[in-house]
Amino acid sequence: MTPLPNPLIPGFYPDPSVVKVGSDYYLATSTFEYLPGIPVFHSTDLVGWELIGHVVERPGQLASADVPTNGGAWAPTIRHRAGTFYVVVTDAMGRGMLIFTATDPAGPWSDGTVVEGIHGIDPDLAWDDGVAYVTYSGLDTTSGKPFRGHGGILQITVDLETGGATVGLMYGSNQTYVGLKARNVKYPKKMTSPSAVNAGATHHASTRRVIATSRRGCVMCLISIVVVF
Repeated sequence: MTPLPNPLIPGFYPDPSVVKVGSDYYLATSTFEYLPGIPVFHSTDLVGWELIGHVVERPGQLASADVPTNGGAWAPTIRHRAGTFYVVVTDAMGRGMLIFTATDPAGPWSDGTVVEGIHGIDPDLAWDDGVAYVTYSGLDTTSGKPFRGHGGILQITVDLETGGATVGLMYGSNQTYVGLKARNVKYPKKMTSPSAVNAGATHHASTRRVIATSRRGCVMCLISIVVVF
């Protein structure tokens, strides 16, 4: 067996996220306050990678002119569904959690839609029965409020066109459910009902299962269950 090159992509490309579309692979990484932001690579074998473009190429897509060192694009996730590519990312200490879209992964990408009322990092995107879920780490870097501790692993449903978010069940890293207080929800034994965080989002009672998705080594980790559409 021929050994793989290490690293596969030399240089400054942290927090890689990969999606498979047909026989092609696409990869996006963090860039923090640097521009152009969020490079997109292409591969057919997961070994050789070619830089084909960047998600962020225009002023205003990220608040890069205003964020401090280490702010900006933190741990993007790239996904594909029904002919559209999605990148969900937190512009830390900047615009907030954002959803970028493109029909061509090489670009151009959209200006970025803010996920309203949600403050967290390392977002992951998945679908279930046509509903889009974002699972993320509850570390607030964008609201400007005083730090009150980590909120655990949180999950919302989101309208990918408008950025409107709805809070359902959320699973905290301390074995408790966290999120907005939801009514008419049965919680497992030895679990507590949600505490009030992310109060800017609309809540609804939900008995849907929590979707486990992946994150890459920042603050929190979940076992990866990746579904490619």
